[in-house]
This record gives sequence, structure tokens and C-alpha cells, in this order.
Amino acid sequence: MKTIVVNNQKGGVGKTMLAIHLAWFLAEEAATRVLFIDLDPQATTPATPWTLSARAA
Repeated sequence: MKTIVVNNQKGGVGKTMLAIHLAWFLAEEAATRVLFIDLDPQATTPATPWTLSARAA
């Protein structure tokens, strides 16, 4: 299991967007299972759950 952290003290620099796109890429393009946890105190991640499913071969 690998852990990837996207971190920056300054707000508004795109860390949540980068993390979301990275999680999507790993799940869809690299066919890797991903657990996305947002620990940002600004809580900017949408409240709705993100569900990505594997593509049919």
C-alpha cells in the first residue's frame, strides 16, 4: 500500500483539485484501488461521495 499526500499551508492553491484528479487518474487509468480522505480544515471537498467504477474490458 502506498500513501500520497498533497499538502500546502496556503489556501486556494489547488491542492484539493490536484488530489481529486490524482485519485481519479489512479482509479481509472492505472486501475488502482483508491481511498480518498480530505483532511483539509477548510473542508472544500464536495459533500457527495465520489464513486468510480472500473471500466468494462
